[in-house]
Amino acid sequence: MTRKKLLLAALAALLLVLTPVALFLNFYLPSQMVLTIEDTYERRVDNTPNDTTDNNWRDVYYISTVDEKGKVHVFRNEDTGWGFPWYFKFNSADVRATAATLKNNKQKAVVRYYGWRINMLSMFPNATSVRPDHGGMLIPWFNIAFFSLIFGVFAWIAVFFRRRGKRSTAPGAEALNA
Repeated sequence: MTRKKLLLAALAALLLVLTPVALFLNFYLPSQMVLTIEDTYERRVDNTPNDTTDNNWRDVYYISTVDEKGKVHVFRNEDTGWGFPWYFKFNSADVRATAATLKNNKQKAVVRYYGWRINMLSMFPNATSVRPDHGGMLIPWFNIAFFSLIFGVFAWIAVFFRRRGKRSTAPGAEALNA
């Protein structure tokens, strides 16, 4: 195999590994948008559509918003509880009340959320917090800290193996290992 083919194969393999990781992180890491809240409402949703037993439903809050360009965004506002993803969100009623207050005051809001809007699956991003917009730039502090930590771990691993490799190839290393 030529060097060029080997490089292309390695690049393709790397792309196959990194694409799902990038999609996973894009879905679950928090994002923020400055929006105008148009409506907040509640909808009763079946937990399992094929189950006919009573009380097999839950109430889900929704927040309808519009961005500065006029595009409509709808967010689900549901508690994550103790399960994955670990946002430990237990305050969906408070988030809904904040959104309703901002709507009534006609204030712009910063909505923090995770997830994607997929129309075909009736899937909405989940709002984790809503707060008044005070202007200024939105800085994704959690994402910066998360990627800094990941980079630090990979750098530490690289340095660890590089030092380990130098130690084993040093002159006289065979005598020490014996």
